[in-house]
Amino acid sequence: MPSDRAGWEGGCSSSPNMGGALPHGNRERMNFRLGSLEPTLAEAEVHLQRERIVPRIWAWDHTVWADNDVEIADRLGWLDIHRRMAGRAAELTEWARALVEEGFRQAVLIGMGGSSLAPEVFSGLCGCSERGLELLILDTTDPEQIALLEERLDLAATLFVVATKSGGTVETLSGYQYFRARLAEQEGGRPPGEHFVAITDPGSSLVNLAREAGFRRIFENDPNIGGRYSALSLFGLVPLALAGGDVGSLLAQTESFAQLAERPVADNDAARFGMLMGRLALAGRDKLTILLPPALASVGDWIEQLIAESLGKSGRGIVPVLGEGADDVAYFGNDRFCVAVVPCAPDGSLDAAMAALADRCVEAGHPVAVMPFAGPEDLGGHFFFWEFATAVAGHALDVHPFDQPDVESAKVAARTFVAAYERCGVLPEGQTVEASPRALADFLALAAQGDYLAIQAYLPASPDHRQSLEALRRSVAHRLDIPVTVGFGPRFLHSTGQLHKGGAANGLNLQLVRRVDPTTDLPIPGSSGGSDGMTFGTLQRAQALGDGEALRNGGRRLLTLELGSDPAAALARLLS
Repeated sequence: MPSDRAGWEGGCSSSPNMGGALPHGNRERMNFRLGSLEPTLAEAEVHLQRERIVPRIWAWDHTVWADNDVEIADRLGWLDIHRRMAGRAAELTEWARALVEEGFRQAVLIGMGGSSLAPEVFSGLCGCSERGLELLILDTTDPEQIALLEERLDLAATLFVVATKSGGTVETLSGYQYFRARLAEQEGGRPPGEHFVAITDPGSSLVNLAREAGFRRIFENDPNIGGRYSALSLFGLVPLALAGGDVGSLLAQTESFAQLAERPVADNDAARFGMLMGRLALAGRDKLTILLPPALASVGDWIEQLIAESLGKSGRGIVPVLGEGADDVAYFGNDRFCVAVVPCAPDGSLDAAMAALADRCVEAGHPVAVMPFAGPEDLGGHFFFWEFATAVAGHALDVHPFDQPDVESAKVAARTFVAAYERCGVLPEGQTVEASPRALADFLALAAQGDYLAIQAYLPASPDHRQSLEALRRSVAHRLDIPVTVGFGPRFLHSTGQLHKGGAANGLNLQLVRRVDPTTDLPIPGSSGGSDGMTFGTLQRAQALGDGEALRNGGRRLLTLELGSDPAAALARLLS
Protein backbone atom coordinates (compact mmCIF):
# COMPACT_ATOMS: atom_id res chain seq x y z
CA MET A 1 0.00 0.00 0.00
CA PRO A 2 1.20 3.57 -0.52
CA SER A 3 2.91 4.95 2.56
CA ASP A 4 2.07 8.62 2.15
CA ARG A 5 -0.70 10.40 4.02
CA ALA A 6 -4.09 10.57 2.37
CA GLY A 7 -4.21 12.83 -0.65
CA TRP A 8 -6.57 15.44 0.77
CA GLU A 9 -3.56 16.96 2.53
CA GLY A 10 -2.26 18.15 -0.80
CA GLY A 11 -0.01 16.86 -3.52
CA CYS A 12 -2.75 14.95 -5.37
CA SER A 13 -2.30 14.27 -9.02
CA SER A 14 -4.36 12.23 -11.41
CA SER A 15 -3.41 8.92 -12.94
CA PRO A 16 -3.49 9.06 -16.74
CA ASN A 17 -5.66 5.93 -16.99
CA MET A 18 -8.22 7.43 -14.61
CA GLY A 19 -9.20 10.07 -17.12
CA GLY A 20 -7.56 12.98 -15.28
CA ALA A 21 -9.38 14.92 -12.63
CA LEU A 22 -12.90 14.24 -11.52
CA PRO A 23 -15.59 16.36 -13.14
CA HIS A 24 -16.30 19.40 -11.01
CA GLY A 25 -18.80 18.68 -8.25
CA ASN A 26 -18.64 14.90 -8.68
CA ARG A 27 -16.71 14.00 -5.58
CA GLU A 28 -19.72 11.93 -4.46
CA ARG A 29 -19.82 9.87 -7.68
CA MET A 30 -18.37 6.39 -8.04
CA ASN A 31 -16.53 5.41 -11.22
CA PHE A 32 -17.18 1.84 -12.40
CA ARG A 33 -14.49 0.12 -14.50
CA LEU A 34 -15.91 -3.33 -15.11
CA GLY A 35 -14.57 -4.46 -18.49
CA SER A 36 -16.38 -7.56 -19.69
CA LEU A 37 -18.64 -7.46 -16.62
CA GLU A 38 -20.28 -4.19 -17.68
CA PRO A 39 -23.51 -6.08 -18.54
CA THR A 40 -23.78 -7.11 -14.88
CA LEU A 41 -24.17 -3.46 -13.91
CA ALA A 42 -26.77 -2.93 -16.63
CA GLU A 43 -28.73 -5.93 -15.35
CA ALA A 44 -28.46 -4.57 -11.82
CA GLU A 45 -29.89 -1.24 -12.92
CA VAL A 46 -32.80 -2.93 -14.68
CA HIS A 47 -33.63 -4.90 -11.54
CA LEU A 48 -33.44 -1.81 -9.34
CA GLN A 49 -35.86 0.02 -11.60
CA ARG A 50 -38.25 -2.86 -12.18
CA GLU A 51 -38.55 -3.73 -8.48
CA ARG A 52 -38.56 -0.07 -7.35
CA ILE A 53 -35.92 -0.90 -4.74
CA VAL A 54 -34.84 2.67 -3.98
CA PRO A 55 -38.27 4.21 -3.27
CA ARG A 56 -39.29 1.10 -1.32
CA ILE A 57 -36.25 1.37 0.94
CA TRP A 58 -36.98 5.03 1.61
CA ALA A 59 -40.57 4.04 2.42
CA TRP A 60 -39.22 1.62 5.08
CA ASP A 61 -40.72 -1.29 3.16
CA HIS A 62 -39.53 -4.50 4.84
CA THR A 63 -40.56 -6.59 1.81
CA VAL A 64 -37.40 -5.42 0.03
CA TRP A 65 -35.70 -8.11 2.12
CA ALA A 66 -38.39 -10.46 3.44
CA ASP A 67 -42.13 -10.81 2.91
CA ASN A 68 -43.01 -11.76 6.47
CA ASP A 69 -40.30 -10.19 8.65
CA VAL A 70 -41.99 -6.95 9.69
CA GLU A 71 -39.29 -6.49 12.35
CA ILE A 72 -37.02 -5.22 9.57
CA ALA A 73 -39.06 -2.01 9.43
CA ASP A 74 -37.86 -1.37 12.99
CA ARG A 75 -34.21 -1.50 11.86
CA LEU A 76 -34.28 1.38 9.37
CA GLY A 77 -33.74 4.37 11.64
CA TRP A 78 -30.32 4.89 10.04
CA LEU A 79 -32.00 6.24 6.90
CA ASP A 80 -32.81 9.61 8.44
CA ILE A 81 -30.88 9.69 11.71
CA HIS A 82 -28.51 12.33 10.33
CA ARG A 83 -31.47 14.63 9.77
CA ARG A 84 -32.84 14.06 13.25
CA MET A 85 -29.41 14.49 14.85
CA ALA A 86 -28.79 17.83 13.12
CA GLY A 87 -30.91 19.53 15.75
CA ARG A 88 -28.65 18.19 18.49
CA ALA A 89 -25.29 19.14 16.99
CA ALA A 90 -24.96 22.38 18.98
CA GLU A 91 -26.04 20.67 22.20
CA LEU A 92 -23.42 17.93 21.85
CA THR A 93 -20.72 20.44 20.96
CA GLU A 94 -21.46 22.65 23.95
CA TRP A 95 -21.61 19.66 26.29
CA ALA A 96 -18.22 18.43 25.12
CA ARG A 97 -16.71 21.90 25.38
CA ALA A 98 -17.91 22.18 28.97
CA LEU A 99 -16.06 18.98 29.84
CA VAL A 100 -12.83 20.48 28.52
CA GLU A 101 -13.42 23.58 30.61
CA GLU A 102 -14.05 21.37 33.63
CA GLY A 103 -10.58 19.88 33.27
CA PHE A 104 -11.05 16.64 31.38
CA ARG A 105 -8.25 15.94 28.90
CA GLN A 106 -8.85 12.38 27.70
CA ALA A 107 -11.85 10.24 26.81
CA VAL A 108 -11.89 6.44 26.54
CA LEU A 109 -14.66 4.84 24.50
CA ILE A 110 -15.33 1.37 25.93
CA GLY A 111 -17.30 -0.59 23.36
CA MET A 112 -17.22 -3.33 20.75
CA GLY A 113 -18.07 -3.56 17.06
CA GLY A 114 -20.56 -0.95 15.94
CA SER A 115 -20.15 0.93 19.21
CA SER A 116 -16.41 1.45 18.73
CA LEU A 117 -15.46 1.33 15.04
CA ALA A 118 -16.98 4.66 13.96
CA PRO A 119 -15.55 6.43 17.05
CA GLU A 120 -12.17 4.96 16.11
CA VAL A 121 -12.49 6.55 12.66
CA PHE A 122 -13.47 9.89 14.17
CA SER A 123 -10.62 9.71 16.68
CA GLY A 124 -8.02 9.40 13.95
CA LEU A 125 -9.48 11.67 11.28
CA CYS A 126 -11.75 14.28 12.88
CA GLY A 127 -10.38 15.02 16.31
CA CYS A 128 -9.08 18.44 17.26
CA SER A 129 -6.93 18.53 20.39
CA GLU A 130 -7.37 22.28 20.73
CA ARG A 131 -11.16 21.98 21.02
CA GLY A 132 -11.68 18.51 22.41
CA LEU A 133 -10.34 15.56 24.33
CA GLU A 134 -7.85 12.95 23.24
CA LEU A 135 -10.16 10.09 22.24
CA LEU A 136 -8.92 6.55 22.84
CA ILE A 137 -10.68 3.25 22.15
CA LEU A 138 -10.90 0.14 24.35
CA ASP A 139 -12.39 -2.77 22.40
CA THR A 140 -10.60 -5.80 23.76
CA THR A 141 -10.28 -8.11 26.73
CA ASP A 142 -6.55 -8.56 26.17
CA PRO A 143 -4.87 -7.70 29.49
CA GLU A 144 -1.67 -6.43 27.89
CA GLN A 145 -3.55 -3.95 25.72
CA ILE A 146 -5.65 -2.78 28.66
CA ALA A 147 -2.52 -2.22 30.74
CA LEU A 148 -0.86 -0.26 27.92
CA LEU A 149 -3.95 1.91 27.58
CA GLU A 150 -4.01 2.59 31.31
CA GLU A 151 -0.39 3.73 31.19
CA ARG A 152 -1.44 6.48 28.76
CA LEU A 153 -4.18 7.82 31.00
CA ASP A 154 -4.34 10.53 33.59
CA LEU A 155 -7.28 8.94 35.38
CA ALA A 156 -8.19 12.12 37.22
CA ALA A 157 -8.71 13.89 33.88
CA THR A 158 -10.27 11.00 31.93
CA LEU A 159 -13.90 10.53 30.93
CA PHE A 160 -15.06 7.00 30.10
CA VAL A 161 -17.84 6.44 27.57
CA VAL A 162 -19.51 3.06 28.12
CA ALA A 163 -21.21 2.25 24.81
CA THR A 164 -23.34 -0.82 24.22
CA LYS A 165 -26.68 -1.02 22.41
CA SER A 166 -27.88 -4.05 24.34
CA GLY A 167 -26.45 -2.89 27.64
CA GLY A 168 -24.98 -6.32 28.32
CA THR A 169 -21.85 -6.65 26.16
CA VAL A 170 -19.41 -8.59 28.34
CA GLU A 171 -16.23 -6.93 27.06
CA THR A 172 -17.69 -3.46 27.57
CA LEU A 173 -18.99 -4.12 31.07
CA SER A 174 -15.73 -5.79 32.10
CA GLY A 175 -13.79 -2.74 30.94
CA TYR A 176 -16.16 -0.51 32.87
CA GLN A 177 -15.77 -2.58 36.03
CA TYR A 178 -12.00 -2.45 35.78
CA PHE A 179 -11.68 1.30 35.37
CA ARG A 180 -14.44 2.00 37.87
CA ALA A 181 -12.39 0.09 40.45
CA ARG A 182 -9.21 1.91 39.47
CA LEU A 183 -10.93 5.27 39.92
CA ALA A 184 -12.29 4.19 43.31
CA GLU A 185 -8.69 3.67 44.42
CA GLN A 186 -7.79 7.28 43.64
CA GLU A 187 -7.71 9.69 46.56
CA GLY A 188 -9.59 12.96 46.24
CA GLY A 189 -10.99 14.23 42.97
CA ARG A 190 -14.41 13.58 41.54
CA PRO A 191 -16.67 10.71 42.62
CA PRO A 192 -16.04 7.74 40.27
CA GLY A 193 -19.47 8.04 38.63
CA GLU A 194 -18.64 11.54 37.42
CA HIS A 195 -16.04 9.98 35.11
CA PHE A 196 -18.60 7.89 33.21
CA VAL A 197 -21.12 8.46 30.43
CA ALA A 198 -23.36 5.78 28.92
CA ILE A 199 -24.66 5.36 25.37
CA THR A 200 -27.26 2.63 25.04
CA ASP A 201 -30.80 1.80 23.98
CA PRO A 202 -33.72 2.98 26.12
CA GLY A 203 -34.54 0.54 28.90
CA SER A 204 -31.34 -1.50 28.61
CA SER A 205 -29.66 -2.91 31.69
CA LEU A 206 -26.94 -0.29 31.29
CA VAL A 207 -29.49 2.47 31.91
CA ASN A 208 -30.23 1.04 35.35
CA LEU A 209 -26.56 0.42 36.09
CA ALA A 210 -25.63 3.97 35.09
CA ARG A 211 -28.32 5.48 37.29
CA GLU A 212 -27.33 3.40 40.29
CA ALA A 213 -23.63 4.14 39.75
CA GLY A 214 -24.15 7.89 39.40
CA PHE A 215 -23.01 8.27 35.79
CA ARG A 216 -22.56 11.85 34.66
CA ARG A 217 -24.95 11.39 31.74
CA ILE A 218 -26.96 8.71 29.95
CA PHE A 219 -27.50 9.03 26.19
CA GLU A 220 -30.41 6.87 25.02
CA ASN A 221 -30.11 6.13 21.32
CA ASP A 222 -32.81 5.45 18.74
CA PRO A 223 -33.52 1.71 19.21
CA ASN A 224 -34.47 1.36 15.53
CA ILE A 225 -30.80 1.39 14.51
CA GLY A 226 -28.52 -1.64 14.60
CA GLY A 227 -25.02 -1.30 15.97
CA ARG A 228 -23.13 -1.37 12.69
CA TYR A 229 -25.52 1.21 11.18
CA SER A 230 -25.15 3.58 14.15
CA ALA A 231 -22.20 5.74 13.05
CA LEU A 232 -24.37 8.84 12.56
CA SER A 233 -26.39 8.30 15.73
CA LEU A 234 -25.37 9.12 19.29
CA PHE A 235 -23.01 6.13 19.24
CA GLY A 236 -20.83 8.00 16.74
CA LEU A 237 -21.66 11.65 17.36
CA VAL A 238 -21.05 11.74 21.12
CA PRO A 239 -17.44 10.51 20.67
CA LEU A 240 -17.02 12.86 17.70
CA ALA A 241 -18.08 15.82 19.83
CA LEU A 242 -15.75 14.76 22.63
CA ALA A 243 -12.85 14.62 20.17
CA GLY A 244 -13.55 18.20 19.10
CA GLY A 245 -14.98 17.27 15.71
CA ASP A 246 -17.48 19.45 13.89
CA VAL A 247 -20.73 17.53 14.35
CA GLY A 248 -22.86 20.02 12.45
CA SER A 249 -20.67 20.07 9.35
CA LEU A 250 -20.40 16.29 9.26
CA LEU A 251 -24.18 15.92 9.33
CA ALA A 252 -24.66 18.64 6.71
CA GLN A 253 -22.27 16.89 4.33
CA THR A 254 -24.03 13.59 4.98
CA GLU A 255 -27.25 15.09 3.66
CA SER A 256 -25.76 15.62 0.19
CA PHE A 257 -24.88 11.93 -0.03
CA ALA A 258 -28.30 10.92 1.31
CA GLN A 259 -30.02 13.00 -1.36
CA LEU A 260 -27.99 11.20 -4.02
CA ALA A 261 -29.26 7.90 -2.61
CA GLU A 262 -32.83 9.08 -3.22
CA ARG A 263 -32.25 9.80 -6.92
CA PRO A 264 -33.36 7.63 -9.84
CA VAL A 265 -31.21 4.59 -10.49
CA ALA A 266 -29.05 6.11 -13.23
CA ASP A 267 -27.78 8.75 -10.79
CA ASN A 268 -27.82 6.59 -7.66
CA ASP A 269 -24.35 5.12 -7.21
CA ALA A 270 -25.03 3.68 -3.75
CA ALA A 271 -27.91 1.58 -5.10
CA ARG A 272 -26.01 0.59 -8.24
CA PHE A 273 -22.90 -0.37 -6.28
CA GLY A 274 -24.89 -2.39 -3.74
CA MET A 275 -26.77 -4.36 -6.38
CA LEU A 276 -23.54 -4.90 -8.32
CA MET A 277 -21.78 -6.15 -5.17
CA GLY A 278 -24.50 -8.70 -4.57
CA ARG A 279 -24.76 -9.90 -8.15
CA LEU A 280 -21.00 -10.28 -8.56
CA ALA A 281 -20.85 -12.22 -5.29
CA LEU A 282 -23.53 -14.62 -6.51
CA ALA A 283 -21.48 -15.06 -9.70
CA GLY A 284 -18.38 -16.04 -7.69
CA ARG A 285 -16.71 -12.67 -7.11
CA ASP A 286 -17.48 -12.68 -3.41
CA LYS A 287 -14.15 -11.23 -2.18
CA LEU A 288 -14.64 -7.47 -1.91
CA THR A 289 -11.09 -6.14 -2.01
CA ILE A 290 -11.11 -2.73 -0.31
CA LEU A 291 -8.10 -0.64 -1.32
CA LEU A 292 -7.29 2.30 0.95
CA PRO A 293 -4.38 4.59 1.76
CA PRO A 294 -2.86 3.89 5.22
CA ALA A 295 -4.43 7.02 6.70
CA LEU A 296 -7.88 5.54 6.05
CA ALA A 297 -7.20 2.11 7.57
CA SER A 298 -9.79 2.67 10.30
CA VAL A 299 -12.41 3.42 7.63
CA GLY A 300 -11.62 0.01 6.18
CA ASP A 301 -12.21 -1.64 9.55
CA TRP A 302 -15.62 0.04 9.75
CA ILE A 303 -16.56 -1.08 6.22
CA GLU A 304 -15.34 -4.60 6.99
CA GLN A 305 -17.78 -4.99 9.87
CA LEU A 306 -20.67 -3.50 7.93
CA ILE A 307 -20.19 -5.83 4.96
CA ALA A 308 -19.26 -9.01 6.83
CA GLU A 309 -21.87 -8.87 9.58
CA SER A 310 -24.70 -7.59 7.39
CA LEU A 311 -24.26 -9.99 4.48
CA GLY A 312 -22.48 -13.09 5.81
CA LYS A 313 -25.37 -15.40 6.70
CA SER A 314 -27.65 -18.14 5.38
CA GLY A 315 -24.65 -19.76 3.69
CA ARG A 316 -24.01 -16.70 1.54
CA GLY A 317 -22.02 -13.52 1.93
CA ILE A 318 -19.32 -11.16 0.82
CA VAL A 319 -15.81 -11.41 2.27
CA PRO A 320 -14.22 -7.97 2.80
CA VAL A 321 -10.45 -8.09 2.28
CA LEU A 322 -8.24 -5.32 3.67
CA GLY A 323 -4.56 -4.47 3.80
CA GLU A 324 -3.56 -5.40 0.27
CA GLY A 325 -1.53 -3.29 -2.11
CA ALA A 326 0.24 -3.23 -5.44
CA ASP A 327 2.46 -6.22 -4.63
CA ASP A 328 -0.60 -8.39 -4.02
CA VAL A 329 -2.51 -7.78 -7.26
CA ALA A 330 -0.59 -10.43 -9.21
CA TYR A 331 -1.95 -13.07 -6.81
CA PHE A 332 -5.62 -12.07 -7.05
CA GLY A 333 -7.94 -14.79 -8.31
CA ASN A 334 -11.13 -14.44 -10.32
CA ASP A 335 -13.16 -14.19 -7.11
CA ARG A 336 -12.27 -10.50 -6.64
CA PHE A 337 -14.26 -7.28 -6.92
CA CYS A 338 -12.03 -4.31 -6.08
CA VAL A 339 -13.19 -0.99 -4.66
CA ALA A 340 -10.60 1.77 -4.34
CA VAL A 341 -11.24 4.66 -1.97
CA VAL A 342 -9.10 7.35 -3.59
CA PRO A 343 -8.35 10.69 -1.91
CA CYS A 344 -8.98 13.67 -4.14
CA ALA A 345 -8.05 17.35 -3.99
CA PRO A 346 -10.55 20.24 -4.15
CA ASP A 347 -9.90 20.55 -7.90
CA GLY A 348 -10.93 16.92 -8.38
CA SER A 349 -7.45 15.53 -9.03
CA LEU A 350 -6.88 12.06 -7.62
CA ASP A 351 -4.16 10.70 -5.37
CA ALA A 352 -1.61 9.31 -7.82
CA ALA A 353 -0.58 6.22 -5.87
CA MET A 354 -4.12 5.04 -5.17
CA ALA A 355 -5.28 5.80 -8.71
CA ALA A 356 -2.34 3.78 -10.05
CA LEU A 357 -3.31 0.88 -7.77
CA ALA A 358 -6.83 0.94 -9.19
CA ASP A 359 -5.37 0.98 -12.72
CA ARG A 360 -3.24 -2.04 -11.89
CA CYS A 361 -6.29 -4.01 -10.79
CA VAL A 362 -8.12 -3.09 -14.00
CA GLU A 363 -5.13 -4.12 -16.10
CA ALA A 364 -5.06 -7.47 -14.28
CA GLY A 365 -8.63 -8.09 -15.44
CA HIS A 366 -10.56 -7.39 -12.23
CA PRO A 367 -13.72 -5.29 -11.97
CA VAL A 368 -13.03 -2.07 -10.09
CA ALA A 369 -15.15 0.67 -8.55
CA VAL A 370 -13.39 3.93 -7.64
CA MET A 371 -14.84 6.07 -4.84
CA PRO A 372 -13.35 9.57 -4.43
CA PHE A 373 -12.68 10.72 -0.86
CA ALA A 374 -12.47 14.49 -0.50
CA GLY A 375 -11.52 14.53 3.17
CA PRO A 376 -12.71 13.94 6.73
CA GLU A 377 -15.64 16.29 6.24
CA ASP A 378 -17.14 13.67 3.91
CA LEU A 379 -16.92 10.79 6.38
CA GLY A 380 -20.60 10.97 7.27
CA GLY A 381 -21.51 10.82 3.61
CA HIS A 382 -19.28 7.82 3.06
CA PHE A 383 -20.80 6.07 6.06
CA PHE A 384 -24.26 6.64 4.60
CA PHE A 385 -23.18 5.54 1.12
CA TRP A 386 -21.86 2.23 2.40
CA GLU A 387 -24.89 1.65 4.63
CA PHE A 388 -27.31 2.18 1.76
CA ALA A 389 -25.23 0.06 -0.63
CA THR A 390 -25.02 -2.75 1.92
CA ALA A 391 -28.78 -2.72 2.44
CA VAL A 392 -29.27 -3.04 -1.33
CA ALA A 393 -26.70 -5.85 -1.49
CA GLY A 394 -28.72 -7.67 1.16
CA HIS A 395 -31.67 -7.61 -1.22
CA ALA A 396 -29.49 -8.93 -4.06
CA LEU A 397 -28.20 -11.79 -1.88
CA ASP A 398 -31.64 -12.47 -0.37
CA VAL A 399 -30.36 -12.06 3.21
CA HIS A 400 -31.55 -9.98 6.16
CA PRO A 401 -28.88 -7.23 6.38
CA PHE A 402 -29.87 -6.01 9.84
CA ASP A 403 -29.50 -9.12 12.02
CA GLN A 404 -26.56 -11.27 13.13
CA PRO A 405 -28.03 -14.72 13.84
CA ASP A 406 -24.75 -16.60 14.28
CA VAL A 407 -22.97 -14.17 16.61
CA GLU A 408 -24.92 -15.38 19.63
CA SER A 409 -23.73 -18.98 19.27
CA ALA A 410 -20.16 -18.00 20.12
CA LYS A 411 -21.34 -15.89 23.06
CA VAL A 412 -23.40 -18.76 24.46
CA ALA A 413 -20.47 -21.16 24.17
CA ALA A 414 -18.10 -18.64 25.79
CA ARG A 415 -20.53 -18.17 28.68
CA THR A 416 -20.52 -21.95 29.16
CA PHE A 417 -16.74 -21.95 29.46
CA VAL A 418 -16.84 -18.98 31.83
CA ALA A 419 -19.39 -20.77 34.00
CA ALA A 420 -17.15 -23.84 34.10
CA TYR A 421 -14.24 -21.67 35.19
CA GLU A 422 -16.34 -20.06 37.91
CA ARG A 423 -17.21 -23.52 39.24
CA CYS A 424 -13.82 -25.20 38.92
CA GLY A 425 -11.26 -22.41 38.69
CA VAL A 426 -9.82 -23.73 35.43
CA LEU A 427 -10.66 -23.61 31.73
CA PRO A 428 -10.59 -26.71 29.50
CA GLU A 429 -7.71 -26.90 27.07
CA GLY A 430 -9.88 -27.19 23.99
CA GLN A 431 -8.76 -28.70 20.69
CA THR A 432 -5.44 -26.89 20.37
CA VAL A 433 -2.30 -27.92 18.53
CA GLU A 434 1.20 -26.72 19.36
CA ALA A 435 2.21 -24.12 16.78
CA SER A 436 4.52 -25.55 14.13
CA PRO A 437 5.12 -25.01 10.41
CA ARG A 438 4.01 -28.60 9.72
CA ALA A 439 0.67 -28.21 11.51
CA LEU A 440 0.00 -24.99 9.61
CA ALA A 441 1.05 -26.47 6.26
CA ASP A 442 -1.22 -29.50 6.73
CA PHE A 443 -4.17 -27.22 7.47
CA LEU A 444 -3.49 -24.94 4.52
CA ALA A 445 -3.39 -27.98 2.24
CA LEU A 446 -7.19 -27.99 2.62
CA ALA A 447 -7.46 -24.71 0.69
CA ALA A 448 -9.09 -24.73 -2.72
CA GLN A 449 -9.83 -22.13 -5.37
CA GLY A 450 -12.44 -19.69 -4.06
CA ASP A 451 -11.46 -20.18 -0.42
CA TYR A 452 -9.99 -17.63 1.96
CA LEU A 453 -8.00 -17.84 5.19
CA ALA A 454 -9.19 -15.93 8.27
CA ILE A 455 -6.39 -15.42 10.79
CA GLN A 456 -7.99 -14.92 14.20
CA ALA A 457 -5.31 -13.73 16.60
CA TYR A 458 -6.15 -13.65 20.31
CA LEU A 459 -3.08 -11.53 20.93
CA PRO A 460 -2.23 -7.95 21.86
CA ALA A 461 -2.50 -5.80 18.74
CA SER A 462 1.08 -4.61 19.16
CA PRO A 463 3.22 -3.30 16.29
CA ASP A 464 5.40 -6.42 16.46
CA HIS A 465 2.43 -8.77 16.30
CA ARG A 466 0.89 -6.77 13.47
CA GLN A 467 4.15 -6.99 11.52
CA SER A 468 4.42 -10.76 12.03
CA LEU A 469 0.80 -11.36 11.06
CA GLU A 470 1.20 -9.19 7.97
CA ALA A 471 4.21 -11.30 6.97
CA LEU A 472 2.14 -14.44 7.51
CA ARG A 473 -0.72 -12.97 5.48
CA ARG A 474 1.54 -12.16 2.55
CA SER A 475 3.27 -15.53 2.66
CA VAL A 476 0.04 -17.52 2.56
CA ALA A 477 -1.72 -15.26 0.04
CA HIS A 478 1.21 -15.30 -2.37
CA ARG A 479 1.81 -19.05 -2.12
CA LEU A 480 -1.80 -20.20 -2.34
CA ASP A 481 -3.36 -17.36 -4.37
CA ILE A 482 -6.18 -16.96 -1.85
CA PRO A 483 -7.25 -13.89 0.12
CA VAL A 484 -6.12 -13.76 3.74
CA THR A 485 -7.82 -11.65 6.39
CA VAL A 486 -6.46 -10.78 9.83
CA GLY A 487 -8.47 -9.97 12.94
CA PHE A 488 -7.60 -9.59 16.61
CA GLY A 489 -9.77 -11.38 19.16
CA PRO A 490 -12.19 -10.74 20.63
CA ARG A 491 -12.57 -7.59 18.52
CA PHE A 492 -13.22 -9.48 15.27
CA LEU A 493 -16.05 -11.47 16.89
CA HIS A 494 -18.14 -8.30 16.67
CA SER A 495 -17.06 -7.68 13.07
CA THR A 496 -16.28 -10.64 10.83
CA GLY A 497 -17.33 -13.35 13.30
CA GLN A 498 -20.83 -13.55 11.82
CA LEU A 499 -19.40 -14.17 8.34
CA HIS A 500 -17.03 -16.90 9.57
CA LYS A 501 -19.90 -18.88 11.08
CA GLY A 502 -22.89 -17.94 8.93
CA GLY A 503 -21.48 -17.12 5.49
CA ALA A 504 -20.42 -19.49 2.75
CA ALA A 505 -18.31 -22.40 3.95
CA ASN A 506 -15.29 -21.25 1.94
CA GLY A 507 -13.26 -20.01 4.89
CA LEU A 508 -10.33 -21.65 6.64
CA ASN A 509 -10.28 -20.38 10.23
CA LEU A 510 -6.88 -20.16 11.91
CA GLN A 511 -7.08 -19.36 15.62
CA LEU A 512 -3.88 -18.18 17.31
CA VAL A 513 -3.98 -18.28 21.11
CA ARG A 514 -1.39 -17.71 23.80
CA ARG A 515 -0.89 -18.32 27.50
CA VAL A 516 -1.12 -15.08 29.46
CA ASP A 517 1.47 -14.61 32.19
CA PRO A 518 -0.51 -14.78 35.46
CA THR A 519 1.76 -12.14 36.98
CA THR A 520 0.70 -9.58 34.36
CA ASP A 521 -2.92 -10.65 33.93
CA LEU A 522 -5.58 -8.24 35.18
CA PRO A 523 -8.56 -9.08 37.41
CA ILE A 524 -12.14 -8.27 36.46
CA PRO A 525 -13.55 -6.69 39.62
CA GLY A 526 -16.72 -8.30 40.90
CA SER A 527 -16.23 -11.56 38.99
CA SER A 528 -15.96 -15.04 40.46
CA GLY A 529 -13.88 -18.12 39.78
CA GLY A 530 -10.38 -19.23 40.71
CA SER A 531 -8.70 -17.86 43.80
CA ASP A 532 -9.11 -14.20 42.89
CA GLY A 533 -12.01 -14.25 40.44
CA MET A 534 -12.07 -14.00 36.66
CA THR A 535 -9.21 -12.29 34.83
CA PHE A 536 -9.17 -10.63 31.44
CA GLY A 537 -6.77 -13.27 30.15
CA THR A 538 -9.15 -16.02 31.21
CA LEU A 539 -12.11 -14.26 29.61
CA GLN A 540 -10.19 -13.80 26.35
CA ARG A 541 -9.29 -17.50 26.31
CA ALA A 542 -12.91 -18.45 27.03
CA GLN A 543 -14.01 -16.33 24.08
CA ALA A 544 -11.56 -18.15 21.80
CA LEU A 545 -12.84 -21.50 23.07
CA GLY A 546 -16.44 -20.41 22.57
CA ASP A 547 -15.94 -19.23 19.02
CA GLY A 548 -13.97 -22.36 18.20
CA GLU A 549 -16.81 -24.55 19.43
CA ALA A 550 -19.35 -22.53 17.42
CA LEU A 551 -17.22 -22.87 14.28
CA ARG A 552 -16.85 -26.63 14.72
CA ASN A 553 -20.54 -27.08 15.44
CA GLY A 554 -21.23 -25.26 12.17
CA GLY A 555 -18.97 -27.62 10.24
CA ARG A 556 -16.35 -24.94 9.54
CA ARG A 557 -12.69 -25.75 8.95
CA LEU A 558 -10.68 -24.72 12.02
CA LEU A 559 -7.16 -25.02 13.36
CA THR A 560 -6.28 -23.61 16.78
CA LEU A 561 -2.54 -23.11 17.25
CA GLU A 562 -1.16 -22.69 20.76
CA LEU A 563 1.58 -20.05 20.70
CA GLY A 564 2.47 -20.54 24.37
CA SER A 565 3.88 -17.82 26.60
CA ASP A 566 6.14 -16.35 23.88
CA PRO A 567 3.88 -15.67 20.90
CA ALA A 568 6.50 -13.61 19.09
CA ALA A 569 8.88 -16.57 18.98
CA ALA A 570 6.08 -18.94 17.95
CA LEU A 571 5.04 -16.64 15.10
CA ALA A 572 8.67 -16.48 13.96
CA ARG A 573 8.74 -20.30 13.82
CA LEU A 574 5.57 -20.34 11.74
CA LEU A 575 7.11 -17.88 9.30
CA SER A 576 10.21 -20.02 8.97
